[in-house]
Amino acid sequence: MHNPANTKVLLIGNSIFPNDTDIEPIPNVLVNLELLSKCLQNPQIVGVPKANITVLTDQPKQDIERKLFFITDEVKAKDSTLLIYYTGHGMFSDRDYRFYLATNDSHGMHCK
Repeated sequence: MHNPANTKVLLIGNSIFPNDTDIEPIPNVLVNLELLSKCLQNPQIVGVPKANITVLTDQPKQDIERKLFFITDEVKAKDSTLLIYYTGHGMFSDRDYRFYLATNDSHGMHCK
């Protein structure tokens, strides 16, 4: 059975992209993350403890990757759950033709 106390949540949102003025800002990212965090904390819905929820907003790629590595180490036990949620733009790279999630320091890709 799922135990909310053994659940870690990483909510990632990027709403501004100062390195590329072609990427439109997303004004509701912060509200989106706040409401989702409250829903996840509600014991009648999921009941994840507030201390187990990390929210990253408008962070550069390196900081997000660092937190991802750290949080995945915390949930290596079989009875743990990790939920990762992203809100922001998806980007198609002209260089390698792959799709990426945009971060605060994204630039030089086309938003799709």
